[in-house]
Amino acid sequence: MKFREFVPTAALRPYINCFWWFQEGEQTLADAELVVPDGCCEVILHLGTPVQRISEKRTVINPVCNFIGPLLQPYTVRSQGNLEMIAIRFYPHTVGLFFQTAPYELKNQVVDLELLWGSGAKWLLGELVDMPTLQQRIAILERFLLSKLLDVPPTVLLLNRIVQDIIHQRGQLKIETISAKYGMTTRYLELLFRRWIGLTPKAFSRIIQFQQTFQLQHQAQSLTELSYLANYTDQSHFIRACRQLTGLSPKQFFNINLPLHDHFTQSDSISYLYNFAD
Repeated sequence: MKFREFVPTAALRPYINCFWWFQEGEQTLADAELVVPDGCCEVILHLGTPVQRISEKRTVINPVCNFIGPLLQPYTVRSQGNLEMIAIRFYPHTVGLFFQTAPYELKNQVVDLELLWGSGAKWLLGELVDMPTLQQRIAILERFLLSKLLDVPPTVLLLNRIVQDIIHQRGQLKIETISAKYGMTTRYLELLFRRWIGLTPKAFSRIIQFQQTFQLQHQAQSLTELSYLANYTDQSHFIRACRQLTGLSPKQFFNINLPLHDHFTQSDSISYLYNFAD
């Protein structure tokens, strides 16, 4: 398995979390890999064979170029052949700067990128396939994104601070506290999150609280201790949160092998959302 992350150019750094590239041999994800909500949207372009996506309701083949909207539900992916993909990972509040469609309209969806970027999606994939090096591919993605970048309104800069506050406080900030700090009503805060993040502040905070467990698990001697380190009120609260976001109990989830997921949650990973707040 090969995995690499790339920091975007300075002009994109405030709006793009990172680019990542993944390659693995044929059928090595045959046992399926769980995808867990993390508060971010992504564009994934398959340079090899697209993956099979499995949810509770159906099993489909992902589009060659796809957009993953804000998730509240998990799903699994399974390899259909030789895997190679390159992705654009947005910050929770910046994806709306590159698309005309608001994130909330794409919640819990994986859609064909052509529906959002038109023929530009197919052109972009063709350019990437033709480039021999990863550095050249990243340069193409950067030029394309700069051409798509919309004007940045003050609300996005405000949300940048709010998102960092929520991450710093590990999802423990009350909506009323955030609203009071930034001089807005809770209703207006809800509207901002809906428009730019696609999730409610409460749902986003719930994701952030659970995301911290991926690092805290290395400090905990048991799942009960992990639940308290992550500031859950009790074990049953932790179990409910885990089932909502992974479809599994904590005992099941923290005992399965998730090689791709683990790349995104390393303490030094750019992709890991906790490394966004500084």
